[in-house]
Amino acid sequence: MFQRKRLLIVLSGGLFSIPFAVEETRNLISIGLLYFLGMYFILLNFPVIGIFLSSKPHYIDDLDNEKYRMYCIALQNLFLSILFGIMIDLFYWKQIYTKSIIEIFAIIGGNIALFTEIQGVVGKILLIILSYCNERERSLSNGEM
Repeated sequence: MFQRKRLLIVLSGGLFSIPFAVEETRNLISIGLLYFLGMYFILLNFPVIGIFLSSKPHYIDDLDNEKYRMYCIALQNLFLSILFGIMIDLFYWKQIYTKSIIEIFAIIGGNIALFTEIQGVVGKILLIILSYCNERERSLSNGEM
């Protein structure tokens, strides 16, 4: 059965291509916002991408409560989309199209390394907080204090 959220994939493709087609949207705020929304719609359809970026010692499988798993996935995808929008803004701000090919690869590599490091830290903090909430809810439901 066709799900309505699959239509957002088409919309995200349109959001990614708008800055190439409409010159008025090639400013710092519009590009970041359009790419943020486009990435968020993709991650809404493919939440596995955000889960894949989580690593041990805290991992989403440690959350045995489905409610906290959904919170974790939704928040991690939101942070991932925000970071993607910021990264695209940085590309535009540095005016990557005026650089040489080696400078472009250096900028892309540095930003991707920074991007993955920030996402890893945010994911770990998020999982620690949600694991604590999960344990606390479990202990309160068992009558422990």
